Amino acid sequence: LQVARDNGLKQAFEGGNAYVLPYADYIYEAPIYSSGYDIFAQDVPFYQIVLHGYVGMTVPEMVQSVEPEVTFLKAAETGCELLYACIDRSADSLTGTRFASLYGSTYSLWGDSAAEQYQRLYGLLDRVYDQTIVGHEKLADNVFMTTYENGIRVVVNYSETPYTYEGTTVSGMDFMEVGETDA
Repeated sequence: LQVARDNGLKQAFEGGNAYVLPYADYIYEAPIYSSGYDIFAQDVPFYQIVLHGYVGMTVPEMVQSVEPEVTFLKAAETGCELLYACIDRSADSLTGTRFASLYGSTYSLWGDSAAEQYQRLYGLLDRVYDQTIVGHEKLADNVFMTTYENGIRVVVNYSETPYTYEGTTVSGMDFMEVGETDA
């Protein structure tokens, strides 16, 4: 990896473990959950807190996600880009190949949804993409706020119930930029 870096090559990794991070220019499928063991009371996005602003990252692939709405909100919470894998034909054509796991990859089935998510998220990402995360806190059950070095704050509500923060209401299963602090 050092030789590649010394030769000016950009390097991207899938899920990058600690030994690749000093060489990573981009991480695909950055982890968004802990292991889920009983010892953990809640997930904290340590990976993104450490790397955001230094290394570009995506969330795990949206189409293959068990809960794509939650994965979308994790992207908003952590400032990560969305990731889609698609084909322009029926996924049946992948049966019996090493790509058979991409069973939901037919673009026509979810392309409109992907475009909508892109439109909702990328205005925010444009403003925080190169910013470090300077704060992350739990505001209520299933409601979290991320603060970036430029003062932008994002409240993410994973519950079905609306949540009000400083006079701004965030709908259930949604996110909202709530303004800048005096960073």
